[in-house]
Amino acid sequence: MTRAGNDAALLPSRSLCWRAVAQSVGGSYEPGDFWSPERIVLPCSPWTLALHAESIQAPLTIVRATYGGRYHPLRLTLLKGEFQREWHGIDLADLEVGAPTFDAPCQITTSSPAHAKAIFARPGFQQKLVALPHLAIDLRRGELRIATVGIVDHPESLITLLSIGVEVLQTLGR
Repeated sequence: MTRAGNDAALLPSRSLCWRAVAQSVGGSYEPGDFWSPERIVLPCSPWTLALHAESIQAPLTIVRATYGGRYHPLRLTLLKGEFQREWHGIDLADLEVGAPTFDAPCQITTSSPAHAKAIFARPGFQQKLVALPHLAIDLRRGELRIATVGIVDHPESLITLLSIGVEVLQTLGR
């Protein structure tokens, strides 16, 4: 959920919301300054997830984590909604996990179908991904990047984005 119109006056400030979410998930809130954005940092041993917002070309809420070495071989992209028109994988095979309600709205390209199926095969995880209208998950060169359109300031949506990152990293760590 993002702020829009008259509803914005009824919502708490983003920093208050992000502080509360950081505390509820066991992370920390970093207020940011002129040089760096405010963010939620969540330890997910041995990784650290960082959620922040940026508005370079369009407003996005992004979760990032370094999950492997510089030359980690896995490349994987999931696109849904607006991101399907913006990104396009090169030299990667399209993958379906076999669940029509998940495969229809989500486009997956990967260098390793086995790894991708391990990540996306769980129905509960699929439901989280399908519930978000616009989503991009990108794994390449040892970095996980999850993005959604808009600056998210709804606690449940922030927790969902962070939990998606945690689940992807935990699956990669198995």
